[in-house]
Amino acid sequence: MRLERLDIRGYRRLRGSYELAPGLTLVTGPNESGKSTLHDALVRSLFGFSPPERRRHGGDSQRDERAPWGGGPFGVTLHARDREGHVVLVIWDFARDLVELQDALTGESLQREKPKQSGDYELGQRLVGMTREEFLQVCCLHQNALGGVRPSDELRASLQRAVESAPAPEKIGVQGADERLRGLLSGIGVHGGHYRELPSGELQRLIARESELEQALAAARAQREELDHIAASLDRSRERTAELARERQRAQESSAGPPLAATPGSDPTGPEADPARLEGGITGPEGDPAGPESDPEGDPVRLGGDPTGPEGDPAGPESDPEGDPVRLGGDPTVARFREQRDELLSQLALPEAQPRWNSALLAGALALAALAALGAALVHPALAMLLVGAAGCVWAARPRPSGEERPDPLASFGGRSFAELDQMRVEEDDRLRALQAKRLAERLGAQRELDIEIAELRAVLQERETNLAEREANLADPADLEVQLAETRARRERLELTRDAIRIARDALGEAARDTHRRVAPHLNEALRRALPRITRGRYCEAAVDEDLAIRLHAPESGGFVSVEQLSRGTRDQVALVQRLEIARLLDPTAGRAPLLLDDPFAHFDPERLRLGAELLAEVAGHRQAIVFTESPEVASRIREACPGCALIELPDPVGERQVRQPSAAPPANAAGTLAGM
Repeated sequence: MRLERLDIRGYRRLRGSYELAPGLTLVTGPNESGKSTLHDALVRSLFGFSPPERRRHGGDSQRDERAPWGGGPFGVTLHARDREGHVVLVIWDFARDLVELQDALTGESLQREKPKQSGDYELGQRLVGMTREEFLQVCCLHQNALGGVRPSDELRASLQRAVESAPAPEKIGVQGADERLRGLLSGIGVHGGHYRELPSGELQRLIARESELEQALAAARAQREELDHIAASLDRSRERTAELARERQRAQESSAGPPLAATPGSDPTGPEADPARLEGGITGPEGDPAGPESDPEGDPVRLGGDPTGPEGDPAGPESDPEGDPVRLGGDPTVARFREQRDELLSQLALPEAQPRWNSALLAGALALAALAALGAALVHPALAMLLVGAAGCVWAARPRPSGEERPDPLASFGGRSFAELDQMRVEEDDRLRALQAKRLAERLGAQRELDIEIAELRAVLQERETNLAEREANLADPADLEVQLAETRARRERLELTRDAIRIARDALGEAARDTHRRVAPHLNEALRRALPRITRGRYCEAAVDEDLAIRLHAPESGGFVSVEQLSRGTRDQVALVQRLEIARLLDPTAGRAPLLLDDPFAHFDPERLRLGAELLAEVAGHRQAIVFTESPEVASRIREACPGCALIELPDPVGERQVRQPSAAPPANAAGTLAGM
């Protein structure tokens, strides 16, 4: 990877083009000339702004702070060669968070990115072979920020990959295996660091879907239970409606029963015997729109109906007294007279019986007389005495009263005459018909109440049936939800098992990686052993690097190892510089030769160590691009002595620029404030 030119369209106070040498490029200039700004712009040309730097707090973000001071476009274009040696253009529009990678020869777009607010750019790792964190830790030194390397997870992984890189492509090593496992975790939507679900990952989606299905299933079951309760209530309402209809039919049939028997002086077809006229226009069941045939349903609970049934109806057929005068409260004597009236009439209409001759005796007398006459004439005159016997028979056969009287048919009625009894019957019939009419009116009133109750019950029942049908149509099938929930849960459990298996595998790889990392320490120890005596003029010759990349030096005075944090600032900077150069060299097999961006690395070096550091840096620039920023003429002179062929970029003094641009006349009153603000 090599940077060739940076064209700045607008970045804080900088605009213009800056050529960069393949080896060492020295950038000099006084304070506020833009060295740190150019250093920062080079970093942004590779990696852009991170999500926290793009995020606004209080209306501004760190990215907004880099916007051009004079307005205009906010972006840069980097001309570079990637790790494969292809000439590319990296075109940044920081205002829109947009970057495009183009082939510099053909103009073909190779990559275009505009990440979401929480996403980072992938372009930097493609170009440099390192993540942003790795590059900032190893290859990028900001002004007065030279210190020990912090062993981040990314840097550890890169070192493992570099140390374990094998020539055979099928041997991926610990880091390759870890990257594949990370890829599997990303595929199922799990973070590779804390193993929690990613917000937009498949596992989180399944968990959310499972929760939704559980809630939907619980709601569907509750609604199904409620609908079953409503259906049961409707069944009870239908039964109650049918029962009311039967009760009404019985009442109507009893109200249309036979009237009292017809008697002289009464009209059995009159208005008092006409149920339809007494009913006030209510027709029979065939013409009744609210009759049982047209209203079989209702809701006794909503209408407050009495579920007692016909046994509790005082007007029911069991207590109906119509057609029975005795049960209606009539006189039993009159009732008996009513039953026997026709027979009594026939008996009273018969004439008195007259005395009659005894035909048998007359026949006997006639026979004796004939015998006496015939015997006296033919046999003996004495036979004429038979005439005396014939005369006696005639006497005996003569008509005479029997001495018996015919019985009176009205004797059992207390001596009342037929007319009196018949008058009593007529009066009682009138009274009983009035009672029948009253009872019929009461029964018809009860029928009307039943009609009203049935009609209201039917309306409520129809409304509830419609509501039930609508809810049934919109109700999700719990069985389908259970199947979906089981499938989602099984898929979620499989992904969780995969996550757990990957975690176990990565833990095992982590242990192997720690062993690998322990193999990194000897490389750093060897690099420090070679460079420390030279850059410290022989004061420190031995060093030890812990697993967390912390460095300890062997102190001649104490005879033991001490932490670099206990040494002077200059020595710490020298050790940190050697550490970074060696780590960058270790990363070369996998990341390529990433450029070094060093902002005033020799600020705390004494003159002799400055010379030695400049020589060391010139040697590094022989095989790696290095860009050094400094404001010190002495540092610039030492570097140019160590590397006479290095490229030089001199940034102008901002004070001198303003003096050249100012007119001879005095500036406006507000100009001083504007310039001071710059």
